[in-house]
Amino acid sequence: MSENIFEKIDKQSKSIEKVADKLDGISIQDLYALAKRTWDYKDYETAQKYYNHISLLAPLEWKAPFYASLCGCLNLKEFAESIYCPSKSFDYYVATIEYIESLDNSKNEKNSNICEATKILLSVFQRFIDVYNKSINKNIFDEHWPEYKENILRAFFDLIEKIEKYEDFHIKEIAIQAINEYLTFIKECCSYLPAQLTREKIAHFIELSNYADKEFFDNMKYKEKPLESEEELTEEQKVNIKVKGKCYLRYKDKVLAKRRFNKDLICGFVLSLFATVYISVSILSNKPWFALVQTVPLCYGMIFIIRAFVQKNRIKADSLLNFDRVKYRLTSENNAVYESIFSPMQWVIIIIPSVYFGTTFLPIIVFSDNVFLIIVGVILSVIISIAGLFTVKKINGNMTKVFDYEGKTYQFKDER
Repeated sequence: MSENIFEKIDKQSKSIEKVADKLDGISIQDLYALAKRTWDYKDYETAQKYYNHISLLAPLEWKAPFYASLCGCLNLKEFAESIYCPSKSFDYYVATIEYIESLDNSKNEKNSNICEATKILLSVFQRFIDVYNKSINKNIFDEHWPEYKENILRAFFDLIEKIEKYEDFHIKEIAIQAINEYLTFIKECCSYLPAQLTREKIAHFIELSNYADKEFFDNMKYKEKPLESEEELTEEQKVNIKVKGKCYLRYKDKVLAKRRFNKDLICGFVLSLFATVYISVSILSNKPWFALVQTVPLCYGMIFIIRAFVQKNRIKADSLLNFDRVKYRLTSENNAVYESIFSPMQWVIIIIPSVYFGTTFLPIIVFSDNVFLIIVGVILSVIISIAGLFTVKKINGNMTKVFDYEGKTYQFKDER
């Protein structure tokens, strides 16, 4: 009895590099079967090599390059590398669908290929969900990499939006399957509704798929306002929203947002604590004028505490609490551009430490006979100088802009 292709390859080697010279005599169908087996075994590194080899033998086929790209999204060993894989896999899907539609094939064949590509992507999404749902992973993702779950939700939503436009019966069936999996993931793993899923979309999805638990979604709340679609807006409307609306900044990485919150809170608390202690000791030591000037670091500390909570989830772009304030304006060509505007915080971090040093630090050393007041005064002078550095936070690539306008929240592709 002749041995099959799997037995032949297994005997030759487990590494594709060692059997590359043997692959030339193997049919593409057998290579597909071999690649699919390694894919099912979750050996994505080897599967990617097989699919790449098939791509060389049949460069006009869509399936092998698509699988090879998805293998790269699944073959990850670090949490940080996983964050954007759902989004990347959807991008590969979009490119694949565009290629399928560009081929000179019949409509039925194109729809059949789109169905197959969509099923492949849904299986990849399910594997992303399985990775998230592992007990050892879930807490780590939620605490340190919450973008992973958010990107799964976003990719699911974008997929549904894309395929429900097709008229083909089989594609519509897959769209219903995708909706059910999407809503199930939200129900089982989310404590709030994704921002992109409006109430109207929920009603539409539930009606389309006959999802049973409508009441559950009726009772769910949004963590933030749902984002409005920009597809129906004209360029003039977008410009109007940017100029007349309120612009807010959000960190793409929630870890950075948490860090900023902790820095402001700790800095404000330490400043307020030392200033309060100093004021109390000064009053008890019959040195009330010493206590009076300590209201400066006390107020400074309160500014940091207020800023920590006010800007915890998002930062208003032109807030007086920002070191770098920006605001959109209309140009002569009727375009919206943002530019820096005057910020009191830029003066605060220069003037307050200087004034405090001159009115408190030096007089305390010269006139005070209380060692405790001298030590605390020195500490406050150092802290208040360092604290100023925490206010210097410019807008950068780690932030995205959203706009509140007439009760709705927008995010534009060119501002992500």
